Amino acid sequence: MSDQLFYNIAKPLLEKTTHLTFQLNELLEKENTVLKSIDTSSLESIASEKELVMAMLDKHHQDWLALVEQQVKVLSADRMHRFLKYYDKKNDTKLFEIWKSLQDHTRKCQRLNTINGTIIILRNQAANQILSILRGQGSDNSTYDTHGNQTAVNNGGHSLAKA
Repeated sequence: MSDQLFYNIAKPLLEKTTHLTFQLNELLEKENTVLKSIDTSSLESIASEKELVMAMLDKHHQDWLALVEQQVKVLSADRMHRFLKYYDKKNDTKLFEIWKSLQDHTRKCQRLNTINGTIIILRNQAANQILSILRGQGSDNSTYDTHGNQTAVNNGGHSLAKA
């Protein structure tokens, strides 16, 4: 494949992937805001949108790898870095800058997704503790099953629901 043909395919592909990554970041920020609020009714629609964006990102990533694999026989992050720097210098292009920006935004999305996952886990734990209290089970009345999952032990106490 000629350098010009590679560039004509690679640049729009990287730009579209970068746009999708920005879109994913916006969805993750929206999700983060909703998770921090009391009203979480819009989480399902955000999750659906995230799923669509992630599917498109995966497709673009596979297309990118296939394209670059034609140019570089052995792929690794270091080789990709060197290849794009070399390619830009040789052809006076800016593919490396677009690729680097994409990598930065991908890391932002990963961090925000980790934060959102932590918020979901903490909310779930708080909800389980509240349910245990309402059932009359103290927070110290828990144990673990054979899979390492925490389970509440019913000690025959009075639940608030019975009152």
